[in-house]
Amino acid sequence: MKISGARNVVKRICRTSATFLFKGLHNAVQRNSQTMTKEKEPGGPHILMVIIPASGHAALFIQFLYLLRHHRNVTVTVVCGGPMIAEIAKLHKRGDFNDLHMHFESIFGPPPRHSDDPEVAVQAALASAQMESEFQAVKRRLIEEKGTVGAPTSLISDLLLWWTKGTADELGIPWYSVSTSPTWFMLYEFEPQYASLRATGLLVNSAFEAEGTTGSLEALVHLVEQRKKSDPGKPFENTQVIPIGPMAQISGFGVLSTLEDKPSESLKSLDRRDEGSVLYIAFGSECNLTADETFQLASGLEESGVPFLWVLKPPSGQTIKDLLPEGFQARTQGRGFIETGWAPQARILLHPATGGFLTHCGWNSTLESLCAGVPMITWPISADQPMNARFVTDIQKVGVPVRDGPPEEYFNKVTKEDVTSAVRRLMVSDEAKEIKRNSLEMKRLLSQTVGEGGSSYVMQRNFINDLLTV
Repeated sequence: MKISGARNVVKRICRTSATFLFKGLHNAVQRNSQTMTKEKEPGGPHILMVIIPASGHAALFIQFLYLLRHHRNVTVTVVCGGPMIAEIAKLHKRGDFNDLHMHFESIFGPPPRHSDDPEVAVQAALASAQMESEFQAVKRRLIEEKGTVGAPTSLISDLLLWWTKGTADELGIPWYSVSTSPTWFMLYEFEPQYASLRATGLLVNSAFEAEGTTGSLEALVHLVEQRKKSDPGKPFENTQVIPIGPMAQISGFGVLSTLEDKPSESLKSLDRRDEGSVLYIAFGSECNLTADETFQLASGLEESGVPFLWVLKPPSGQTIKDLLPEGFQARTQGRGFIETGWAPQARILLHPATGGFLTHCGWNSTLESLCAGVPMITWPISADQPMNARFVTDIQKVGVPVRDGPPEEYFNKVTKEDVTSAVRRLMVSDEAKEIKRNSLEMKRLLSQTVGEGGSSYVMQRNFINDLLTV
């Protein structure tokens, strides 16, 4: 589907799908809403966060909570759902968010799955429409409480939850839209019809220094300013683009928020390796390779001769042996480690033994690798990932593609030979030394950006100050 066609589908679905796909969810929301005891102090700032219940989307909001944690007399209400809200609540219970007064509303169910539909925009619109329907009971209550002591003073939501703009307008409070994808993907989604772009602030997990010659942030700023000039007095009037990144679970760029305190076998496996010798392989929490791709990856890894740490979670009803070539584990014993459960990715990337990262190029994983100074092999799967891959290999030159050619042509075509070539190119070739130097230089540049006085440091502090000014 062409871009224009996808946008039309998104707009049509957003207008209609909540009506005929999710009828009757209102009663379920009222039954299942779980509200914890409020710990509000009168008159203080009250920040309402509406979060998509997926780890890739929630990660940035969790880092916001850490930024706010030392401010007193601040209330935060987190509206989310499923295991994600339980994880955030556990972090709060163990004291991670210090002085914040918090409560939680678990209202969002699992998003609809349409794996046979390749259009990410369509799937995102369906999920957003479902969440809009589930949010209605909360919205009505918030409007009823408008003007009372302890009512929300600002609202922050994911870019895909553009409809929360209406709630902020009815409450008469500032509304901040958060893009958990890079700026170039945000530009793809930019349409004047979306309220999501008539925000008090458009928060982007990037920085002017990070994007180099791509110029996406500059383009977004220019586009917003042009809209202000063409529509004077309209809702664009006060919109500001606020680059606050990179915010990641990497030392110096964010807080490691994991709940897993037990020793990790995957980390222990790295302790036995030489510096920079291990290739780390992970495809995120939502991305999976096909059975053939997994087979080709394993075969290529075996032939490369490079030590590896591979996070590989078998689908329900299958085992590791079902996915790998016969005898693979025996032949790579002592050289490779396969993690079938949770892996502490940030700590793995920071480990001295980790010399490379084979990744799907989700934006969070890409940022974590950039901030750790770890070179990448790019194997994008969907959404913003092909563009992120080109950013890594062609713009910043801190990685190599898993195969030659445009990233969008990788799907179902990567062979054993492609994997072997890419792994050796990143880990043991002469070119690898230059790529590593580029990666360390990018880490240094980004460290300055989020360090005291850096552009993102200033943006973060100004944003927090605006939130807390009531």
